[in-house]
Amino acid sequence: MRQNFEINYVISHAYTYVLLKPGADPSGVDKKMDDFIKKHAMPALQVGQVFSLMAVPDIHLTSTMLAEPTATNSMSNLMIFSAIGLLTLLIASINYINLSTAQSLTRTKEIGIRKILGSMRYQLVMQFLAESFLFCLIALLLSYAAFYFMLPFLNEVTGKTLVFMEEVDTFMLTCSVLLLLVITLLAGGYPAYFVTQFNSVNALKGDTPHSGRQLIRKVLVVFQLSIACMLLTGSLVIMKQLDFLNTRPLGFQKDRIITVPLFSQNLNGIFRANDSTYRHRLETFRVMIEGESGVRSTALSSNPAGLGATFRGTIPEGFTAEDNLFVANLSIDYDFLDTYDMELIAGR
Repeated sequence: MRQNFEINYVISHAYTYVLLKPGADPSGVDKKMDDFIKKHAMPALQVGQVFSLMAVPDIHLTSTMLAEPTATNSMSNLMIFSAIGLLTLLIASINYINLSTAQSLTRTKEIGIRKILGSMRYQLVMQFLAESFLFCLIALLLSYAAFYFMLPFLNEVTGKTLVFMEEVDTFMLTCSVLLLLVITLLAGGYPAYFVTQFNSVNALKGDTPHSGRQLIRKVLVVFQLSIACMLLTGSLVIMKQLDFLNTRPLGFQKDRIITVPLFSQNLNGIFRANDSTYRHRLETFRVMIEGESGVRSTALSSNPAGLGATFRGTIPEGFTAEDNLFVANLSIDYDFLDTYDMELIAGR
């Protein structure tokens, strides 16, 4: 067993969690990290080492590390999906505005009679806003119902285990209510303003003001179609990119490969020194496997192809140890290329 734990304070194979005292400033701890590295790390391992604290709740969305213990996401992905959702909602709102203004043209006599009977302008505005609110509320309830019934399918597609009652929390309900009010004002505000501009007498005659109204509707339609075309174009590009990822040759044979892990994933296994006994047993195991009729070949590697590599200190030709070069390293044996059907471009 190599004594890495005693001499290597900048080891990158472990996750280190620090519990600060109440009221402690994380930035103050970060400032002391440089002195910690200079004091405990070997000179060859000090170059390029930067340590800083990250709050555990921030890891999922802000971490850019290559090997977090669980899968992470990024804030940019959330922003993209949120923008798509808002644009889709905007299309629906514009569609509702156009339909409401078009339908209001058939209610001119109703509006004229209500004005003659003494209805105030704010009462008409409130009526149309109430209608808009009712439609939006029904849409919100239907969206929650769709979310409830489609959640099992979503979990199956994404591999998640989302629970409806856990996802629909107080924060989500508050945002939904605020969104309901905003969409009500956005989708119902202009139609309400539009109908209150009707003159009572002209409204009874069926005459409606058209100056400027058609232009606004045309602008909204063009804007709506532009957003729809943009979303469709983006969807097609994403579909082609996913198809490219799924069908592009990887450069190695990934089918009919069975991977057998031989090392434990804890640090004792990673830094275990290989002795002659281990190598003898490993070769015996390989001979037994290759003796099976269905096995074409076997190979050894520090990691399966495609699962990353470890950065190790490397001294290429023309360099010295003082250059302190670290290169992504994948250890393989001579049968690896043949087993994975890889073509070697250069080297041996």
